[in-house]
Amino acid sequence: MRKAPKKNYMSFVLATLVACGGQAVEELDELPFGFEGSTINTLITEPALFQAEIQDSRDAWVAIHRGDLTEAVALSGEALANSRARAAAELSSLHYRLAQIQAEALVSLAETQSPTARGTALSLLSHIAIHEMSDAGFSYNFNLEGDYPWLTEALDSNVDHVSAAAVYLHPENQAIPVEDNPFLQRLSMHGEAIEARDTGSLQALYEAVRAPLWELGSIRLYDPQTHFTLGNIYQLEAEKHQVTGLSSALFSPCPNQISAQSSSNPNVLRNGDTCADQLIEIGLESGVVSAMLEGEDDLQTARTLVHHVDEVLDGWRNVALRTASPDGAALLTSLSLVENLRAKLLVSVAGNLLNLERPHQALAIAQATLDITNPREVSSTNPALLFAVLAHAQLRTGHTREALDALEVLSENFPSVITVDETVGDLAVVEGLHRIGDSKEL
Repeated sequence: MRKAPKKNYMSFVLATLVACGGQAVEELDELPFGFEGSTINTLITEPALFQAEIQDSRDAWVAIHRGDLTEAVALSGEALANSRARAAAELSSLHYRLAQIQAEALVSLAETQSPTARGTALSLLSHIAIHEMSDAGFSYNFNLEGDYPWLTEALDSNVDHVSAAAVYLHPENQAIPVEDNPFLQRLSMHGEAIEARDTGSLQALYEAVRAPLWELGSIRLYDPQTHFTLGNIYQLEAEKHQVTGLSSALFSPCPNQISAQSSSNPNVLRNGDTCADQLIEIGLESGVVSAMLEGEDDLQTARTLVHHVDEVLDGWRNVALRTASPDGAALLTSLSLVENLRAKLLVSVAGNLLNLERPHQALAIAQATLDITNPREVSSTNPALLFAVLAHAQLRTGHTREALDALEVLSENFPSVITVDETVGDLAVVEGLHRIGDSKEL
C-alpha cells in the first residue's frame, strides 16, 4: 500500500503557489564563493523561474523531492522528459549500489559454506553477480580467472537446475531449452527487459524477483542479477533525454547547472560519484578535498570534510535568507534547498569513497548525513541512495546486522530490495552462528 504523502508534499505545493516573484531583501557587497552561480541563488532571486520550470510537471517534481523516484518515472507525458530522466538517473545509481551489496554478500555467504550442494549453488550465484558487475566496469578483487572452477563444481551439482545453469553459462556451453529450466527462464527475462529499453515493461520482472530462485535448507537464494538489470534499464531511460537548464541541477548533488550537466555520464549514473570539482565549487579548499580523496581510510579526515561542508552551507543559508525575495525565502525554507543539497552532495561523496575502498570514511559521512528527525524514512533530506550507501558501508566494515536496518527502510519503498535484504540477512545469521561457535571454543 502506498503511503499517504507526507508534510513535505504540502510544503512543496505551498512553495509553488508563492513562487511568483518579488525583490531581494538585501544586496551584499560580497557573496560566498560559489554562491552567486548556484542553483539555490537562482531559485531565491528568481523564484518565477522555478514555477515556470515545473508548471507542467509538478507531480513528478513533488515525487522527486520527497524521494518517490519510481512514481516520478512512471508518470508520462511530453512535458515530463526532464523529470523522468532525472528520477531514472537516481534510480540507476540506487540499483547499481544495491547490486554491489548483494554480490558482495553472496560472495561472503559462499565463502562460509563447504562444497556441498548449498555451497555450489551459492558459489554459482555469487560468481554470476560478480561477473555482471565486473563486466559493467566495477572493480572487484575476487579471483575469477583460471578454468572457471566454480562452473566445474556446479556442473556436478545435484540441486535442481544448477547443473543445467552451469552448462548454459560455461564458455563451451551447450544448447539447453530455456523453457525447461526456471533459472534459464529468469536469465532470459533479464535479457528481454534490457532489450526492451522501457521501464514500463518491468512489472513482470518485479513480480518474479520477489520469489527465491532456490531454497536450500534455511537459506533462500534470490536472483543476483535483479538490481544490475534494474540499474541498466534505468540508466538507458536516463540517457534517452539530455537534461538541460534548471532541471539538471534541481534537487541534485550538484551546486550549479554547469556541474550538473557535466556530470551526466554513465559512470556517475552507475556509481553515484561526485567529482572533487563539485566540493571545490561550493567553496571547500582544494587541500581539504585532496586530503579526503587521496588519503587513507581515516575517520577524522572524513569528519573534517563534513565539518567544512556544513560550515560552507551554513554560510550559504545565512546569505540566502538575507538576500532572497519574500517568495525566494519561502522556496528556501519550504523545500529545504540547502539541506537537500547537503544530503545529496554528502551521499555522493560517501559513494565515491566506497568506490575508492574507503568504507570507514564512507560510513562516517553517511551517518553524519542522516536526518535524525526522521531516520527511518526516505525524504528530501534522507534520499534513497543514502540508505543504500549506509548499508554498503556497514557491510564492508563488518557490521552486517546494522546494514539490515538501512535495507529495511528501502524495502518499504522498493519491494525488489527483498533480494538484497534476504541475502544480507542470511549472511548475518551465518556470521552470528560462527561467533557463537567461536565463543564456545574459548
